Amino acid sequence: MESEAVPETPLDILQEFASSNSQALQQLAARAEPEMLEHAVQLLAYADTIYIAGLRRSFSIAAYLTYALSHLECRPILLDGMGGMLREQISRIKACDIVVSISFSPYAEETAIVSKTAASVGARQIVITDSQISPLATFSDLCFVVKEAQVDAFRSQSATLCLVQSLVVALAYRLGDKKHNNTQENSNQ
Repeated sequence: MESEAVPETPLDILQEFASSNSQALQQLAARAEPEMLEHAVQLLAYADTIYIAGLRRSFSIAAYLTYALSHLECRPILLDGMGGMLREQISRIKACDIVVSISFSPYAEETAIVSKTAASVGARQIVITDSQISPLATFSDLCFVVKEAQVDAFRSQSATLCLVQSLVVALAYRLGDKKHNNTQENSNQ
């Protein structure tokens, strides 16, 4: 009788994820296009409402983005479809809004519905996905393609979270500068 292979230890798994995530983060930073990042921040800064869709494994990123934006002078709405109310939630999207859709293969059908609806009303869209041929990319004004680390069948979210955090912090600086400039203009009058 042959002995079975010893399963990987928790430390081995941690080290593999840490190494893979480090590579994914370096790749994200190296491939990021400054113009796209700037355009995304500009779209977010001038949006009336920011609708955020991310279901299944993308939900944690969408929830974090909603949380982070709620601390700025933004109006974020998490499109979670709770209680089967996704269609009612997305019926409020208008052309002056931004929709941020986050989805990775296999793509959540509900997130594609959000993108189609946003496109039909003329809302601008920022998509975060794993492929330029993602079904969401078709509807995007900006499409960030993020290659996440993968260990066995488990895909990380570190690079996507890094991108989202970077956009939020850049937006905070932008809104802070805008607020500072408005305060100076008002004091000069």
